Amino acid sequence: MRKYYLQSAALAALLIATQSAYATDATTNFSGDISPFSGDIDPFSGDINPFSANGSSHSGDINPFSGDINPFSGDIDPFYGDISPFWGDIEPFWGDVNPFAGDISSFWGDINVDNLVSGLGAYWEQVGPAWGDINTDWAALQSGDAGSQATLSSLANDIENLIDLGATTWGDAILSGTGQSYDTFAKAKLAEYGIDLADPNSLANIDAATRSRFFLDWYDSLNAHSGVDQIDHWAATINWSPTITQDQGGGHDAIVGLLDTSISSSDTNLSYLVNVGGYDVDAGIHGAAVASLIAGRHDGQGVAGIAPNSTVFAYNPFDASGSSNFEDIRDGVDALTYAGANVINLSLGTPGWVLHQNMADIFARDAIQAHSQDTVFVIASGNEGVVQTQNIQWDASDTVENLLFVGSVDPNKNISFFSNTPGEACLTINGSCSEENKLKNRFLVAPGELILVSDNNGGTTRLSGTSFAAPLVTGAISLIHDRWPWLQEYAKETTDIILQTAEDLGEPGVDAVYGHGLLDVEAAQSPISFDNLTFYQPNEAGGYTALSSSQFRNSILTAGQLGLWEAAGASVLTLESIGDSFRDFAIPLSSFLEGQTTTLNGNTEQYQRHIYNRLVDWAEGSNLTAPDTHEAPVGKFGEFGVTMRATSVSPFAPSQAEDRPFNTSFLVQTKSRKVTFQIGEGAGALALTHNDGFNNYTDHAPEAGGVNPFLGFASGGLFANIVSEIRPGLKLAIGFSETTDENSFAEESTGERLRDFDTISDYKAKAVVLDVTYAAAENIRFNVGITHLDEASGVLGAQGGGFFSLDDGAVSKSVTLGTTYDISPRFSLSASATAGTTVSGGNGTDTFGIASGGLQSTAFEIAASANNIFTDNDKMRLTFAQPLNVESGSLQYQSVQIVDRATGELGVVDELLSLNTGQRHYITEAQYAFPLLEGAAEVSLFGRMDFGGTDIDGEFNSFAAGSRFTLTF
Repeated sequence: MRKYYLQSAALAALLIATQSAYATDATTNFSGDISPFSGDIDPFSGDINPFSANGSSHSGDINPFSGDINPFSGDIDPFYGDISPFWGDIEPFWGDVNPFAGDISSFWGDINVDNLVSGLGAYWEQVGPAWGDINTDWAALQSGDAGSQATLSSLANDIENLIDLGATTWGDAILSGTGQSYDTFAKAKLAEYGIDLADPNSLANIDAATRSRFFLDWYDSLNAHSGVDQIDHWAATINWSPTITQDQGGGHDAIVGLLDTSISSSDTNLSYLVNVGGYDVDAGIHGAAVASLIAGRHDGQGVAGIAPNSTVFAYNPFDASGSSNFEDIRDGVDALTYAGANVINLSLGTPGWVLHQNMADIFARDAIQAHSQDTVFVIASGNEGVVQTQNIQWDASDTVENLLFVGSVDPNKNISFFSNTPGEACLTINGSCSEENKLKNRFLVAPGELILVSDNNGGTTRLSGTSFAAPLVTGAISLIHDRWPWLQEYAKETTDIILQTAEDLGEPGVDAVYGHGLLDVEAAQSPISFDNLTFYQPNEAGGYTALSSSQFRNSILTAGQLGLWEAAGASVLTLESIGDSFRDFAIPLSSFLEGQTTTLNGNTEQYQRHIYNRLVDWAEGSNLTAPDTHEAPVGKFGEFGVTMRATSVSPFAPSQAEDRPFNTSFLVQTKSRKVTFQIGEGAGALALTHNDGFNNYTDHAPEAGGVNPFLGFASGGLFANIVSEIRPGLKLAIGFSETTDENSFAEESTGERLRDFDTISDYKAKAVVLDVTYAAAENIRFNVGITHLDEASGVLGAQGGGFFSLDDGAVSKSVTLGTTYDISPRFSLSASATAGTTVSGGNGTDTFGIASGGLQSTAFEIAASANNIFTDNDKMRLTFAQPLNVESGSLQYQSVQIVDRATGELGVVDELLSLNTGQRHYITEAQYAFPLLEGAAEVSLFGRMDFGGTDIDGEFNSFAAGSRFTLTF
């Protein structure tokens, strides 16, 4: 999972044919014109000090394993820090990846490796820095550095302690996997590198290269027994994770051609391997290494390939000497093309050329050009570190757009010292060079240094070269061909996707070194541009009507609507035009669809969770502001008393309200207090709910609290309330509340109102509530409320635009039961529960709206309050709430989708989106406040935990905390 970059002084030698990156093998003399591009790239020669300690003068800040390192769950950053072998920060898993959690049914089912995986991070977090210290002392001792306090004996002791650290974490796994004890395994591994800890003198002549080889081998050897596939450093560099492969189908419908050395029967890393010809000889590990990166099985061991379910047609053009010629290459290309391979990987070529004239002649033949629309050729650029200057004559009358040339970069995205580059060389047609036919316009790069690969014998090794960059591109194409099988017949469109989604490196735009830039697997499996997406809906004429990208954006991501999609377990299907073809995307708008499949018209595909964040990033979000509530008496006017209440905007309210930071109300009471009338603007839900245990704004916010959320949807505008005491202890209240949201925001610098969504109607809601409160005893009170909510253009607070408009609105009726029990003057308990039904506010004929039967929803909240706990007049409050949860019911709509994935045929599909997700969202809050300065000041502390549900990134919990100091004068 780590890759080592040579110090600049060590990048001198490039030989031609090593079989392993762990040792410098003798050069093989090829008798033919073609060689596999393994190269003799000895990554451990020269002055290599990849693991020196933080702050050492040898390699900078080298702490390869610091940080929160748990490579298979949580925050994965196993190579944090400046690691000199790669000259820069290496973060192979770029944040929360959790690549192996859950049921990865596309591959091999539930992955459960007991407690080992959770211990990997802690182990490497200790061992990485420890090795850095050891390596620095070792180097200083050998150089005779007078400042070094190390001795050979103390070094041996330090290494022994480092090895012993792994006994607990790895002991059982090593015994199970090898039949050896951990101690025996460790001693054997040390002995491979001439290290005998019982003889400290054996350390004296271990050079830097051998030390680096040892530790990398130690790292790989242990991880080979983790019970999960080894995810290498290149994954982060090209934005790939196993979840992307899972979502795209694993390459099941893709057919890959492999023109390379034979793969032995002892290498079982490929699921679907078909030999279609060539030499039946063992010419080394090169073919198995390349194939493992394309289609290495996700089976809990070895190398994880990008498209593990791909069918690989293999042809070996290399004889027993490991050499080939253009005639053998031609025969191999023909065999793989005729076998039906839609992408062919060629990690081979003529040394010193990105593309040799004789190779071009093979591709330009009429027999191959007949397949130019349905076969992509992915070609390694070669390992001599040369810039191609020679133009190539292209005799074919057809396109060159089915060719891709791949160079190598290090994990810091710098071109590898050995990688050939295209320069300004051109494929000339009739002696003329067009800019689009320059090799650089068919060129991109991928990681190719110290790549973990299969060793053709059931194990793994590390190799370097453009040979191992090319299959990463081939694997990405396999995922495209699996998810969108019709693109197998569109080679140009396939290569356009790969090139247009590459990360630009070097000079802006296409350049002579990096071409289009770095392969980005996630981007290639996502829309090239969300601005070019189209959503089709059926029309009355029996045809299709297209929504623009802006209509699509407004339809899906209107402020407040993502919560509805999350609760609904909803997704959106949209189309993207690519040349003469297109792609469809099944984008989950709810975390409940993670890892799930969608089956429509006999087609079963995974939801593409990797696109969600890209979709949200493309759209604009809402800003939030902070809450506060105050009450103060205004005065008495005859028989009436007037109180004013000011409530700031909730942190859960959208930014539209930030130009009126305080909501106000006036409470008018008669002298006898038998009749009370209140009118105001703002926090209507707070004013109209007659349960004095719930007097916080968030108690009534539908997304944050569990107290009558139906009333909360109509809170924020004008409200009025009249309460009459029918007899002692029994009160009847009738209230009204409304709100209007213009879907606009205040521009920060000018204060000008700007529309967030021009195509979305203003959100308008109004509610009427009838409430009865009964004091059964002095310390026990009950209340019952009936609420009628009318939403003009939304459903449960959510809106949409275009096809997803909810302009029929909705009507909800709910019942709320509540109680408060004062246990003592210092402690009280309160509870509230609401159940409601929501139906369409229109005639139900729209193509998008609430399905028949309506929506049934519930919410509840429990609160415990106390005062005078630790000091006089302090206050504490704990709440536990389930915000509004749809128990049953669906949305219904019609859309245009792929009805035949083999051909890409479109058709109208009727769908129901069940809003019952099977998971409930819970929120708990804690508040504590105490006075200072004799009551003139107050300190408040706040904490909040959301749990029970997941967001689109798979986060199960979120926590927020804060504090406030208030001074009154």
